[in-house]
Amino acid sequence: MKGPVGLGVLTVVPGILLFSALPSLAIQHKYIEEFTTTQFKDAVNTTAWWDIVAGELKLYPFEYTLVGTYDTPGDAYDVAVSGNYAFVANDAFGLHVIDISNPANPGLVGAYNTSGSSYGVAVYGDYAFVADGTTGLQVIDISNPGSPTLVGSYNTPGSAQDVVIFEGYAYVADLGSGLQVIDVSNPASPTRTGSYDTPGLSWGVTVSGGCAYVADYASGLQVIDVSNPASPALLGTCDTPGNAQGVSVVEDYAYVADYTSGLQVIQMFQNDVDSERNIGQSLAVDGSTDMIFRSRLVTTQTNSVTWELSANGGVNWQAVAADGTWNLFAIPGSDLLWRSTHTWAAHGVNPGVTHVEIDWLYESASIDSIVDVPDDQGGWVRAHLTRSSRDFPDGATFPISNYGIWQRVDNPALIAALSAMSTSEPDESVAGEVPSLIPLPVITHQGRVYIQSRPGLAASSFPTGIWEWVASVPALQQDAYIARVPTAADSSGAGTNYAVFVTTTHTTTPSIWYVSGPDSGYSLDNIAPGVPTGFTVAHNTGSGNVLAWDESEDDDFQYFRVYRSTDPDFVPSPSNLVHSTTETSWNDPEYDGWSVYYKITALDYVGNESDPASAGTVTAATGPVVPQTWGLHPNVPNPFNPTTTIRYDVPAGGGEVTLRIYDVSGKLIRTLVDEPQTAGEKTVTWNGRDTQGRGVASGVYFYRLQAPGYEKTLKMTLIQ
Repeated sequence: MKGPVGLGVLTVVPGILLFSALPSLAIQHKYIEEFTTTQFKDAVNTTAWWDIVAGELKLYPFEYTLVGTYDTPGDAYDVAVSGNYAFVANDAFGLHVIDISNPANPGLVGAYNTSGSSYGVAVYGDYAFVADGTTGLQVIDISNPGSPTLVGSYNTPGSAQDVVIFEGYAYVADLGSGLQVIDVSNPASPTRTGSYDTPGLSWGVTVSGGCAYVADYASGLQVIDVSNPASPALLGTCDTPGNAQGVSVVEDYAYVADYTSGLQVIQMFQNDVDSERNIGQSLAVDGSTDMIFRSRLVTTQTNSVTWELSANGGVNWQAVAADGTWNLFAIPGSDLLWRSTHTWAAHGVNPGVTHVEIDWLYESASIDSIVDVPDDQGGWVRAHLTRSSRDFPDGATFPISNYGIWQRVDNPALIAALSAMSTSEPDESVAGEVPSLIPLPVITHQGRVYIQSRPGLAASSFPTGIWEWVASVPALQQDAYIARVPTAADSSGAGTNYAVFVTTTHTTTPSIWYVSGPDSGYSLDNIAPGVPTGFTVAHNTGSGNVLAWDESEDDDFQYFRVYRSTDPDFVPSPSNLVHSTTETSWNDPEYDGWSVYYKITALDYVGNESDPASAGTVTAATGPVVPQTWGLHPNVPNPFNPTTTIRYDVPAGGGEVTLRIYDVSGKLIRTLVDEPQTAGEKTVTWNGRDTQGRGVASGVYFYRLQAPGYEKTLKMTLIQ
């Protein structure tokens, strides 16, 4: 499986380097950005800039001029515009519908007086959604603007102050009850899907990019992830100096109406835009200081957009085609940026971009991931590599011949043995398989080749440690390579055994080679042992039931488990596990009769468990055994929930039997048996209920068997 990656923690032992593999990220070499599909067009105004967040051409506004008004009868708190109508939340006067087809002369066409105080409004399709104070969300049909009608409502737990509609959900700022998410796909029957109780008073809300931005009064701005509307989750907060009451998000910024502190502008994203030349530019998109030599770009775009890349932080730019072609940088560097120029359309639709994907290459190959080989017995992973920037047929200097894969040695005994050895050239048995590393010092040991890297050695370009060569991959001018490589140990439920790898990139000049950053992963044994065979049970032997079965033929077999139940169709579980053994037989000391059933499984060393085997042969030394004396046995299971089985013995001649259950105060809870009984092994089940059939509470209970000349009490525990 893909594991977190990294070098781990270095522990110093005299003369030995020890590590524990801990996670960190492998070197990044891919960048993906998704934009919205919103586009803007204007056939007259030619002053514009490219917005890289919204994916649209932004035009500067004209001169501001008041052209029309309409004085509503109440206090206008909010407005939403759809088509030729403005829908105004008008406090105690409810919803007002105003015709704005002539902006210079707005006029009232309809109204609906809600039962509460209308503070917020949003329009979605043929419906207006009103945040109506203490009466919650009101849904009003506005398909006929002259005659709005109420079609549905949802009374939120707080006081609805603001509402926004996004992808079929109403997001309500509900004052003391925080954010309420209401499914309005059926406007006649709104239902609450989820909520998030913010720390303050939620006055305003807007939704953008899968997040709800809540103006939360004294708690400032709350940013809540609503990508799953059923489970909103807090992403972050920004405590404004005043009391946040309204919020709007445009492009990179959240604009907060902060009561006595006025307008607060909060930057939500980062980008750098040249507004004079219609150019959008990113910040550095790579996360390392390694030199970048090649890159390629793929986009999803409309109309005329041209692209440039810079490997040195924007000092030098290079034009590239957005077609996935690899480009060799004339001037490499360690900070990759992109910028795009959008040719504004004097007529028609402006350019738009919804997706940008950039890959880049270093001189060394990179390890993308270390993934478990599925459906095997473990011990192997697949290393996924991305090519070197020199693995191309275009005449680059020092072309690549092959790649080596090295695993860090984490076994203390092997580390000690190798540290005591002197370096040498690989012997003939392996020299031809190992990538040429001359003049690096190597250690040959038992047919394997190792490099010991520490400060001062020629191999110090390797991360510190001892590294074992495990595979070689020929360079075939491919984008990606996969190699199957071994691990020293598998992971299991007992813990994760990370294996750490690096890859070396070898040119046709032996002295020129490169080392990647490390990555780690782990292998798993995915195959359980075979189902045990030859399982037999002999009942009534006089000394317990005797179980026997065949040896396991699996190389990684560890031990068997024995399960027991009074139900022949039971499913093995921890509650009915009675024995573990490496042997092929077991004598059950608690039972010597027909009242129980058995199943066995086999486990390997990483905890994989086989399917259960039921007895293929069941025998008895004699007929059912008649107990020699009265007896009461421990209940199974114990503790229990909700039922448990009590076993007792009735000797020859039988007699009057009572079996009663009491609580810790001595109160009688239930009589399970009260009758004469014949000889034999007996069982009875208690379902945790009293004489009236009511379930009893968790706790300790006592069960008492009384018979002629015999009385015994045992304890059991019910866990609800």
